Amino acid sequence: MNKKIILAGHRGDRKHAPENTMPSFKQAVSLGVDMIETDIHMSRDGVMYIMHDDTVDRTTDGTGLGREKTWAEICELDAGSWFSDAFKGVKVPSLDEFLQYVADTPDLLVNWELKDWECDCGREFAFKSADGLLAGIRKYHLEDRSMLNSFSSSVLEYVWKQSKGSMSIHGQGVYPTSKMRDIALYAPKTYWDWACMYGPSGTPKRLPEKVSYDNCIAQGIIPCVCIPDTLENYRQAIEFGCRMFTSDDPEQGIKNLRELGERE
Repeated sequence: MNKKIILAGHRGDRKHAPENTMPSFKQAVSLGVDMIETDIHMSRDGVMYIMHDDTVDRTTDGTGLGREKTWAEICELDAGSWFSDAFKGVKVPSLDEFLQYVADTPDLLVNWELKDWECDCGREFAFKSADGLLAGIRKYHLEDRSMLNSFSSSVLEYVWKQSKGSMSIHGQGVYPTSKMRDIALYAPKTYWDWACMYGPSGTPKRLPEKVSYDNCIAQGIIPCVCIPDTLENYRQAIEFGCRMFTSDDPEQGIKNLRELGERE
């Protein structure tokens, strides 16, 4: 996954379609992204589904914690109207629905962010959720196109052990800008392949500084970023060693990479 600079659609193409829905994923792919970054949760009855937040409030017409709802209840939600009337009636995708789409889309990579953290829902639920994702990836034989990602150290270490080197591991920040939660048993350099870079602590709008990239690279970890999609931001990040952009505006991201000679 590190032969060229990767452009990942952050929850699909969230600028032009409701995030983490099939229209958003398909729009991002039509623009030419290499990867989809998406977020995985588990329902109360053990069905894996795609949504960023713990609650359904922001991106559906429902309320409450997703993990306290059955899959049947989640299926009743409208996940498109909040974005615009053009997407009224769009549903929350199941993991299986999206996996089938990925399997049918040659060469598409996926950055799977596990959102059920031990600190929020307990170790048993968090690890069962991780097992559900791993089982789905294996069912569709997508190991070589998958990157496993989490803000939870315990969950990330768990999937690293369970995947046995068959998938890339993606962490969130390196010291002193780490965003990881839960207890880490291993240092990132032990098993992380990639890390998202962040600005200095307490200044979330600041771009990552060169020292963060240098620290990441020194540990044998490949730096990536999720920053505003301006040409100058991309230029600086590439100069500092970035090899993947997670983009909120993949149409502009593609344009930036073309301008910088990283796309034909």
